[in-house]
Amino acid sequence: METKSNTIMRAKNFISKIDINKDRDILIVSHGFFLLTLVEELKSLGFKGDIPIRMGNGCLYILEK
Repeated sequence: METKSNTIMRAKNFISKIDINKDRDILIVSHGFFLLTLVEELKSLGFKGDIPIRMGNGCLYILEK
C-alpha cells in the first residue's frame, strides 16, 4: 500500500526527471490523486494555474511558470 509520503516522494522523483526549466510544453497523463500531489509539488516550485480538486476525465489543465 502506498502512503501519502510515498506519493509525494514519487512526484518529486518524477519532477526531477523532467526538465521543467526549458521553454516547452509537457503533457502529463495520470490518475487523480497522483496528479493532485504533482500539482502541489509544481506549485511549490513556482508554477501557477487553476486546477480543481476534482479533476474531470479527459480535461486539460495548464500550469505555467
